[in-house]
Amino acid sequence: MRWKKSMGGDLKIYFSGMYTHDFLIPDNSNYRLKKLFADWSDPRSLIDLRIGRQPASGNTLFSRFDGLAFGLRPFSTLGLTASVGFPVDPFDRNKIQIQHDRLFYETYLSVYDLYHLGGKIYYTQEFNNGFSTRNAVGLNGYWLNDSVNISSIVDYDLGFKKINDKLLGLEYHYSIASYVAAVEYRRNPFLDYDTALLAPSLAVATPPITSLDVLRETMTRSDIKTLALDNTTNSLEGRLGITIDFTKVWHADLRYAHANNQSIVFNDGKVNKKGDRYSVFISERNGLHWSEIWTLLYLFQPSTDYQTTTVTSSFSKYWGPETQTSLRCRWERFEIKTSATQSTRLIPGFTLIYTFRGGISVGLDADYDMDKNSTTNDTVKTVQTRTSVTIPF
Repeated sequence: MRWKKSMGGDLKIYFSGMYTHDFLIPDNSNYRLKKLFADWSDPRSLIDLRIGRQPASGNTLFSRFDGLAFGLRPFSTLGLTASVGFPVDPFDRNKIQIQHDRLFYETYLSVYDLYHLGGKIYYTQEFNNGFSTRNAVGLNGYWLNDSVNISSIVDYDLGFKKINDKLLGLEYHYSIASYVAAVEYRRNPFLDYDTALLAPSLAVATPPITSLDVLRETMTRSDIKTLALDNTTNSLEGRLGITIDFTKVWHADLRYAHANNQSIVFNDGKVNKKGDRYSVFISERNGLHWSEIWTLLYLFQPSTDYQTTTVTSSFSKYWGPETQTSLRCRWERFEIKTSATQSTRLIPGFTLIYTFRGGISVGLDADYDMDKNSTTNDTVKTVQTRTSVTIPF
């Protein structure tokens, strides 16, 4: 919904929610509010103000948050944003109320194409019931010209005095191809005092310690910090890739990645493990002059403990401006090397979208999931259907 005054402010209201009903087990039905916020901007004063449940914040750690964001863009190349609010748990269901126990605030400076430079420099701090759990500064930036793109990410925790993330990426365009290379060092998860709650010793305590408030009654901040570090792992990953646009019809993308990861094993502590990722993506667009799009993805991921293979393909066709149909199929194979356990899934499905006059559209999705596990040798079959209605304001 939008209200705009001539030569004045521009008010937009965004809403996005979802309700899922389980016909077999009604108690599993849930609803989720993704977005509900108002965005007001004034082009004369270059001010932007948002309030409500909002999309991701500047440091990209929150998927959503309830709060207030104030933006000021005095120049076309620079913008300053300050936010305060309460992070939303992306995995929690039936969460409409605001979670007052977890407060955060941040500010970030955005740069837009200033001498080929762009990105964000941010400062953020998070609290759990008044206890500071994360205090960090960071940079998400890039340098771009006609054929070269250099990107960089740095996140440094001021409380732990350690780096959370370091990434350096290079992309080079030549003729019909783009070449990509990147290396990233990352802590999983980012350093946070809440990570101390992952310690196995707390789970077997009597009674089990499941909240930071209880842990603070028995430990000092320094002890909690040490426990959080002990339950934070490191990873180092290198990535290579090439993208080729053969014609306006055919497109291909090849990627490879190698990672050295730490894993926490009970009674063994941190164990180093390795993994690789190979992917091939091919797409075709309107090569048959049917207004069609065809895609194929092959993904192979071997690692120290397991191996995963995924093949996905889809074929979509537009029947004029009103109707879109899509057929898809996904095949997955997962194998645990230490136990020789295997599972295989085959998921065919389709999508139908019809758009009426005025922009109102109705969609229907259906999937048939066949899951077979080697331990039981049984095949579990599931049918999932989804309907959607989109109403433009």
